[in-house]
Amino acid sequence: MNKKFCWTDKAVEFVFHKIESFPDYVFAESEISRCSSAGFKALKELKLLKWQQFDWEHELFVSHIPGDVGTVRYLRQRRDGKYWAHPEEDEEKSRIEVEEKDLPHYIFDLLKFGEAVKKANGFDEACNSLSESMFFSGSKDLSGDRVGLFVALNDSAEDLGKELKGLPNSAGRYARYIVVSPFTRVSCQKTKGSLNKINVSHFVFDEAFNGNLKFKSGFLFSETKVELPQALHLTGRIEAEKHIVSVDNKEGGLTDANFKLLLEMVVALKTTDEGWLATGEGDWQAFRRLKDDFKRTFDGFDFEKFIVNGRKKYKLVIPADAVTYDRAMLKKIKNNAVITDLADKLPIVRKK
Repeated sequence: MNKKFCWTDKAVEFVFHKIESFPDYVFAESEISRCSSAGFKALKELKLLKWQQFDWEHELFVSHIPGDVGTVRYLRQRRDGKYWAHPEEDEEKSRIEVEEKDLPHYIFDLLKFGEAVKKANGFDEACNSLSESMFFSGSKDLSGDRVGLFVALNDSAEDLGKELKGLPNSAGRYARYIVVSPFTRVSCQKTKGSLNKINVSHFVFDEAFNGNLKFKSGFLFSETKVELPQALHLTGRIEAEKHIVSVDNKEGGLTDANFKLLLEMVVALKTTDEGWLATGEGDWQAFRRLKDDFKRTFDGFDFEKFIVNGRKKYKLVIPADAVTYDRAMLKKIKNNAVITDLADKLPIVRKK
């Protein structure tokens, strides 16, 4: 593994921003090196940039030179090997000098990238392309389940969601599908729920990887599915009629009834000595619905052990100081007296 490869390198970020929108984009060396020469070198050493000839005699050059970006030009080669780039239409623009390093020669090799990720994380099977924007990286047996790993490139959250929904039909049959994308997230709560039902989990690179191509510790769901959430945050936001909560920094939506019950449990956790919420006969069904809502919304956690019960009482198994909330936002929720009343009972957290 090239130690200089880093997701936060400006050249690496630039390349992935480009290919998420245009997977077949052709880069110039100077275009990437202008962001970071070290990043360009790391991408080349990993063989993620594949060189190809630019036919300057028949193809137009779209300038990426600062101050001239987007100008379409035709080239004329000089005796010294450099080129004059003449404007195709804009007569007011003068010719500029370009070198070989300024010409579009490099395409990002997505299959090589898939191979690198596969190798770094111990997956197997051959990488292949499922579509222009979806690539199979490999698979792995985890706790008896075969998990498929995919890379998706799409700068439209809506289109990305549609393609993810069809993944079980276009890929091999796996117990779970893990999909990573550079920057675009699935934003629709309804789509997230649909993906959970078909065992498709989507993450952006920042959620999945360490600084290099290796996954973060505990990222793969088989390594986290028996673990308890380490942090819970109530945002006070509502999207698509769902209350947005964050579990270990991953957001999802709960129904109104389930969120109210969760908020009751948070109040009990924060305001009583042992954190138990007293209940009546038959209330176990409500807690079952809350657990199921959590399971549909968040992958990789044991919510059966996260919400436990005693005799006519329930509690959250998480340290009280690991549960946070935006009290002001909760109190602003309109037409929901139950939530605003519960928010009033939450301790006021004063900023230091």
